[in-house]
Amino acid sequence: MDAKEFASRYLVDRRNTDSSKWDGLRAKFGEDGLIPLWIADMEFRTCEAITEALAERVRHGVFGYSVVPDEYYAVFSDWMESRYGWRVARESVRFSTGCVTAIAWMIHAFTKPGDACMILTPVYYPFHNVVTNNGRKLVTVPLKYEAGYFTMDYEAIGKAIRENSVKMFIQCSPHNPGQTGKKICPFSRCCGR
Repeated sequence: MDAKEFASRYLVDRRNTDSSKWDGLRAKFGEDGLIPLWIADMEFRTCEAITEALAERVRHGVFGYSVVPDEYYAVFSDWMESRYGWRVARESVRFSTGCVTAIAWMIHAFTKPGDACMILTPVYYPFHNVVTNNGRKLVTVPLKYEAGYFTMDYEAIGKAIRENSVKMFIQCSPHNPGQTGKKICPFSRCCGR
């Protein structure tokens, strides 16, 4: 499927659909007519395989508490092995309903109140909040922007770790925002993607 066919099949106008991205601009920024680059939300309809699976679940009619099926762990482990050559044992995986919740768990597990946690900016704003809302010291290091790409400033990162006794380095990969051009990952220098 080429880009034109994809757009004609999946592109939707999100205005006036209670979209936070579009319909929440005035409440968030005090005016309409802005380009809403502040939130990771798409203007593309979800693919049929996902909507069909959701519709099947809705037809079931019961929405009580569920367990995470064994298949989830197997698919995750297969994905990690196919991309990174690492077969992840089921007992090493913890399910979370979202990345910010998982970060909060890690902050509580591996740091103490007042400890320094470092993030690279610009980054999805809840990364800032999850550190400060949990009573940790927020340390930020800006990404370098050169020739159309964001990259890590290893010197600045090392300096920030030493000067602030950083206990946790929280990374966002792929970095959001920060992807530009043809590179998929701003950390391509270290992970090769």
